[in-house]
Amino acid sequence: MRDIPSFIDEGNCLALDKESVNADIRSYVTAQLSKRRDFLNKNLSQDLLEKIRTKVGDRADGIWASCQLDDLARCRHQAAIEKALASLPKNLEETYRRMIQRIPVEFEKDAIQLLQFLVHLKRPLKLAEAKEVIATQVEYEPRGFDVKRRLFCETDITDYCPSLVTVVHTTDSELHLAHFSVKEYLLGENQFRVATASISITKTCLTYLTDIKDSCQEIKREFPLARYAAEVWADNAASAQASENIVPVIVSFMENEVTFQRWTRLYQADRYWVNDPGTPRGSRLYYACFVGLIAPVRYLIEKGADVNAQGGYYGNALQAASSRGHQEIVKLLLDKGADVNAQGGAYDNALYAASWGGHQEIVKLLLDKGADVNAQGGKYGNALQAASSGGHQEIVKLLLDKGADFNAHGSSQEGVSQESAGAGKRYRETPLCGSMISSHRGFHGR
Repeated sequence: MRDIPSFIDEGNCLALDKESVNADIRSYVTAQLSKRRDFLNKNLSQDLLEKIRTKVGDRADGIWASCQLDDLARCRHQAAIEKALASLPKNLEETYRRMIQRIPVEFEKDAIQLLQFLVHLKRPLKLAEAKEVIATQVEYEPRGFDVKRRLFCETDITDYCPSLVTVVHTTDSELHLAHFSVKEYLLGENQFRVATASISITKTCLTYLTDIKDSCQEIKREFPLARYAAEVWADNAASAQASENIVPVIVSFMENEVTFQRWTRLYQADRYWVNDPGTPRGSRLYYACFVGLIAPVRYLIEKGADVNAQGGYYGNALQAASSRGHQEIVKLLLDKGADVNAQGGAYDNALYAASWGGHQEIVKLLLDKGADVNAQGGKYGNALQAASSGGHQEIVKLLLDKGADFNAHGSSQEGVSQESAGAGKRYRETPLCGSMISSHRGFHGR
């Protein structure tokens, strides 16, 4: 990758022919004017069509031209078109600013809320999910989710953010941002920055999950956003927890037995691949540690939560936090008496989990608190083999310096032993590893 920039210079770049680009855009504008029903139905004069072709088609920016055509298509009479042509925005930034400003007042808060989801979530919203977002009010009264606010027609949702979003018809009809440049523009606006948007997304998801009522199977069938809201709220809450206002909302949701059960029956973050996870296998503290919610973790511990409670895919809260790299939570758990050598869970112990994940500072914390550097467990048999297999050389050096036995056989299972041995062999063949082993053996007089 370091060699790539040397190829990016004037001698290795192909200049685009500006005239060809302009001609392509003019052709695009001409085609849109002759094919789009919302232009054909207006029966525009040839003079006006030529004005549009000239004003819009002579700009070397296809996205800008597309946006202007969308605006002109919504004009209801000739005077409106002529007025729009006389004051076309200079660039995309000004275009998007005008689009935001033109959102109808009655749609504004819902539109902002919807755009925050589209900007920050990892996938587009299905139209059925987007309807549920609109039906959930968190910024004004009456707050809450109300089925009566569901749109009659799914495609009406584009009226909330005209030209900023588009419907893509796949297996499920999805709502997408109209172009990647929309996201780039919105991220520069305060209400769409992570700190602000994550609060809104978290509140929306938790409000929705609180207000929907029914059995888990009925909820999945009748409330399209339920599973996705259960999946995404925690990541956004982790980004939002610096806000004092959001922490009580999160704590209340997790403390309430009904909402905690509803969330974990819909989705369990430590077993994200399971569609129907069933009853929660871990405690509230365990899940808060796994998803990285430091403020709720503190609150739950102060309320008497057992830091050594067993349960969940990773066995206990310490291993869960260690596997995910949540250093502040790991330190808090250790300070509150978490057993650093507790066994069980996917990795058998926290040190293995942190070593495999490449979380060097957590490895240091665990070792300083007395973690057994040669504890057996996990796919690769011990923390040293896990770090080696993951390519985490600094952690390997740290473990060796703390007395890890390089010749430990690891897992008692034959297949896993062979894999661990292979990993160790590969590591021994690296120059860095060889020098570390020599240094380690010399230090101990071997």
